[in-house]
Amino acid sequence: MSESYMQFALRSLVLLLFSGLIFWHSVSNPQYNWDMIGYVASAFSYEIDDAGQLQRTVYTLLKQTVPEEAYKDLTHGRHRHARAYDPESLKQHLPFYQIRIVYVLTIYVSYKLGLNPFIASYLISAISIIIALWVLAFLFPLNVSLIYLITIPVTGLIFDFHNLSNLSTPDALAVLIVFISYSLLLRQRKELLLVLPLSVLIRTDLLILVGVFYVYLFIFKDWEKKYILLSALLGIIGYCWVNWQFDNYGWSTVFHYTFIKRQTHPGQQAIVVDLNTYYQILKRNIFKYHPKFFLFFVSYLVAIAWSIALIMKHIKTFNERPNDIMLDLLFLVSSSVIYVLMHYFLFPAPWLRFFAGNYVLAYCMLCFLLLRVKTSR
Repeated sequence: MSESYMQFALRSLVLLLFSGLIFWHSVSNPQYNWDMIGYVASAFSYEIDDAGQLQRTVYTLLKQTVPEEAYKDLTHGRHRHARAYDPESLKQHLPFYQIRIVYVLTIYVSYKLGLNPFIASYLISAISIIIALWVLAFLFPLNVSLIYLITIPVTGLIFDFHNLSNLSTPDALAVLIVFISYSLLLRQRKELLLVLPLSVLIRTDLLILVGVFYVYLFIFKDWEKKYILLSALLGIIGYCWVNWQFDNYGWSTVFHYTFIKRQTHPGQQAIVVDLNTYYQILKRNIFKYHPKFFLFFVSYLVAIAWSIALIMKHIKTFNERPNDIMLDLLFLVSSSVIYVLMHYFLFPAPWLRFFAGNYVLAYCMLCFLLLRVKTSR
């Protein structure tokens, strides 16, 4: 048996074991977060127009699916009680969820295929994280060592990938599409121009990262400019269409609802967040002590800075085409930082689920670079 085959088998075993643990964790420990109701209701809204019938259908199925204590928790409290018993309240919350159209459609298709949509909502997350781990394992178009592969589950556990896998949100799907985008870029694959517009239909805030991608592609790649512009146009059209189609409330309403006051009927009045209010919320959240978020964020910046230093110092060790690979690697780390910072300043919530993929990617990138430098000596 050849050494290369043994290495491949060992690497695959590491990934398979971690994939199995992720799937088991998702199936046996679903989080039953309230968002699952919003996403499942959004899926059912494709075929149920009446708000009262939609509410009865969703909550009847919810009661049949989750444990009794979880059901009480999901319907307890002023806001959750209103959404459970006031059809109009539930209906007015749907635009928050309907705009994540790829995730909602996946739930709906799973339901039509016979799967309980509430179960589907976290199985989609589990499958997305598992595939994302495999994409990350082969992200760099060069042979990687076992040490790099071990870094993936270790950093995944540190940065709560396992808790993304049992969460009923599109965040795991967003991690997957971002990893796929970087993988296609590093391989110079023009299919990237098809993937980027799709990203904004998974989570609209990915428009920030997608925009950075387009600027980089247009300036630094010798791909035909008309195709880059066409892809960018499709992304903008997709973003505008999904917000128009589902009457999305916009940034001010989401910001006000999340950080200032949760309303039982968020669609009843127009919300405008002025600059002073935004500044006060931003200042409060930046200086409010979130030890875990702060520790992770600082360690992420250290990994990014270290990676940039390694790339600049050891340009010629990474590829026979050093300029190409250097630019792509620099773009990977810089675009990640731009996205994380812009996302936080636009929506200053210290929730790890928004940034876990970036943190894991940064440390895997650093590990890869350190190993490449070591083997090139």
